Amino acid sequence: CYTQLFNLLDFPAGTLPVSSVTEEDEAGMAAWPASIIQEQFGAETDALISSGDIYGPQGDALEEIVRTSCVGSTGLPVSVQVVALPWHEERCLRVMAEIEEA
Repeated sequence: CYTQLFNLLDFPAGTLPVSSVTEEDEAGMAAWPASIIQEQFGAETDALISSGDIYGPQGDALEEIVRTSCVGSTGLPVSVQVVALPWHEERCLRVMAEIEEA
């Protein structure tokens, strides 16, 4: 997994839960990624896709895997990972504490 690189390079890292998946989140994945692209770019979405400035929904296997893997995820934790430079363990812990208090 990608986190092994942090261990190999001796980067301090930690993970903490910040919320959990809601039914609304899970329902929103049914139209992913089209819904997210439309939310970000609004009325300009079609023009940006046509010009090649952004990628539209690809309709490929990866998108389907992401959508189907989210089925039944309501209630699961949503976490963030904090990574700092080597020898900056205190900074990593401080950022994690700030996130936890927010």
